[in-house]
Amino acid sequence: MPMAHRLVRGIGFDERRPIVCVMLSGKPAELAPQAITTVLLAGQGPVVWALCADRVHGVVTLVGRATASDPRWPRWLVRVRSQDGRMLAQLDGVQMALDIGGAA
Repeated sequence: MPMAHRLVRGIGFDERRPIVCVMLSGKPAELAPQAITTVLLAGQGPVVWALCADRVHGVVTLVGRATASDPRWPRWLVRVRSQDGRMLAQLDGVQMALDIGGAA
């Protein structure tokens, strides 16, 4: 997709509504059509946003949030700590849609 944001990996459709798939990893995009696992983020409005996932581990309880941002990450990702002690990223889907897709 030559004019797409660098994180956009593809567009699918749910009936007539486009689903824009965003991938955070640095993996090269596959050129052939393929089935992927996604997590739907924001479904209101004319465009649905989804995050591509290599695999889904489940839902976790978050107990802490970083107070400083990581300059290597987009502003819509924040470091968080899970109840079992893992450091993860929390995604703000609305901010991501604004940053990648512009005001819609």
